[in-house]
Parts: sequence; structure tokens; C-alpha cells
Amino acid sequence: MLVIILISSVFYFASYQFGKKYIYIASYHTKEAQAHFFSSLYEQFSSIEFIKLYALEETFILRIKKHFHNLLSKILKQQKVTYSFTALENLVNICAQIALFLSGGSLVFKGQLTIGSFTVLASYYNIIMNSVRYFFNLGSQIQDACSSCERLKLLVEE
Repeated sequence: MLVIILISSVFYFASYQFGKKYIYIASYHTKEAQAHFFSSLYEQFSSIEFIKLYALEETFILRIKKHFHNLLSKILKQQKVTYSFTALENLVNICAQIALFLSGGSLVFKGQLTIGSFTVLASYYNIIMNSVRYFFNLGSQIQDACSSCERLKLLVEE
């Protein structure tokens, strides 16, 4: 049981180390695209009288559409990375659950463990793994925050 917890924790950590760079990059690019889109949108709102006065609606609509499509593609890429990260987390969890039930089930069939003891061990396993998954998700949120900090640092240095 302890071996399963340790092995699955190592797999969680390894998958986080593997995926954190991709999460950071996807988050960074999405934030950049959001900034460009909303700055373009604000520019149009602040110049609405000028746009209407000189009938430049089509030109400005094309500009906003360009930024919107860029933002949409970045958001979709970020969602793919986030989904892949979540799928990897679920895969590790499922494999650990299978190993737990196989090892626990064989001990129950051999008479070395009662069903009640196995149920308690499985409950403890779930409590421990929920804590591990919490830190796994926290790492993902930290990468998102790091990309925001990097953007702010770049703005301050300019």
C-alpha cells in the first residue's frame, strides 16, 4: 500500500515536472493575446465617435476580428495543454487505483486482510492522494501566476 502511494506520488511529481513548462508557455501566450485583444477593444471604444464620423467601422471590425481570432487560438491551445495535464493526472490516479485493488484484493482472497481493513486502507489512500492531487493542481496554478509575473516584470523593465 505504501509502495503504491510512493510510486503514484513520484509519477505525479514527474508528470508535473514534465508539463509545467507547457502550462507556463500556454498561459503566457494566452495572457499576451488577451492583452492585445482588450487593448484593441478599448481603443475602439475610446474612438467610437471618430470611427462613426469617418465611417471606419469595417476597418476597425477587421482589426478586432484579427485580435479575437488570435485570442481564440491561444485559448484553445491553453485548453488543450490543461486538458492533457488533467488527463495525465487521471491516468496516474487510475493506474494507482488498479494497483491498489489488485494488491488489496489478492490479500483479501488469501485471508491476510479483511474486507473492512481493505476498505479503511482504500479510504486512507484516497485521502492521501487527494492531498497529492491538490498540490498537483496548485503547481498548475503557480505556473499560471508565474506567467503573469513575467509579463509584469517585462512591463516594468520597459
